[in-house]
Amino acid sequence: MKFKLLSLFVLCFLLISNLVFAGRAPSTHPCSADAEKFCRDVDPGQGRLRKCLKKHKKELAPACVAKLKDAEHQMKRIMKACKKDRKALCADSKDKSDAMKCLSKHKSDLSQECRVEIKKTF
Repeated sequence: MKFKLLSLFVLCFLLISNLVFAGRAPSTHPCSADAEKFCRDVDPGQGRLRKCLKKHKKELAPACVAKLKDAEHQMKRIMKACKKDRKALCADSKDKSDAMKCLSKHKSDLSQECRVEIKKTF
């Protein structure tokens, strides 16, 4: 169940994560207003929304900046803990979002280190 949530999160995130706003996520998210203001025409997925928000970093609300940093930190921890798993199971992944989708498909094959980090994050 957690890996299904992980997959959903990754599709929304990534980055994840967490950053699908602009009327598609609760307006209580710290980046909702900024996403609506600066990234209204951006199609979420594959990090496009995150990239748009990063382009406007100096104009974002402090809470949004903090959320983006937190999400980025979480993704780095997962990518580090799952490095061997990505190489062995997901070598053809194009980006982090792709890698997370692949890892979630191989949940039963993941190393203990990778599983623990994913569970800590999600």
